Amino acid sequence: TMADPLPYYSAQITALARLAGAHKAGRLAPDLDARFPFGSQGAADPIRYSEGELRAELEHCFVFARDCAQMLPEAVTTSEFLAQMQRDALLIREHEVTIQRVLTGNLDMIALCHWNAHIDNLFFWRDASGLQCGLIDWGRVGQITLGSVLWGGLSAAHHDIWDLHLTALLDLFVHEYHEAGGPLIAAEDLERHLTLHMAAMGVARVLAFPEIIRFRLPEIAELSGRNDVRLMAVDPARNCLHVYVNFLQYWRRRDFGEHIRRIL
Repeated sequence: TMADPLPYYSAQITALARLAGAHKAGRLAPDLDARFPFGSQGAADPIRYSEGELRAELEHCFVFARDCAQMLPEAVTTSEFLAQMQRDALLIREHEVTIQRVLTGNLDMIALCHWNAHIDNLFFWRDASGLQCGLIDWGRVGQITLGSVLWGGLSAAHHDIWDLHLTALLDLFVHEYHEAGGPLIAAEDLERHLTLHMAAMGVARVLAFPEIIRFRLPEIAELSGRNDVRLMAVDPARNCLHVYVNFLQYWRRRDFGEHIRRIL
């Protein structure tokens, strides 16, 4: 419902990039790496499905797309995209080890940062330089991949952030990261890193969202659409649906399967 979300997400990305850059430059506590070593919590969550379990989870997604089509953009309910989802998800599960190796193999893409920087975990103020922000809710703080940083902050962003402004925000992160003392990385590499993180993390966690939505709001199929007041009244269902839409739209545009095939 924000009239103009971009300034808030620009401030968020700037703060995250500066924090990560300060870590890479050694400008934080001298024993920070020992206190917060990079570990498994910094990569995408592991995929715990067997192949059969993954196929069953995908079936929940397909039934949701059929029964609740009014809750999703039309482009992610087509038979073509649903078939792509199944092919890609099975490919991602099959090559999870390779994906994780790529995500964790480049130290330039790992830094201490905030993994849950949704804008309800930020506080904002204005000064002569414009809109600024700080971060609260530091649970699970540690070194994480930049894909985790970006997904953690943008997964619930306004759809326009993903549809219209993602490239500019990635460019902003690259600039601020380097200006703060971090390595110079390419925006294209950062986007690939985000895409691979979303592929692995999404199969591990986000494919379960249709089940969660139905559990929280059993009458979801009867609603008129994503602005229905009954959805607005149930935050867990509304939040999961919003993130799920962002995830599916990005999957369709960036083609997870093609990204996986490039690293094999």
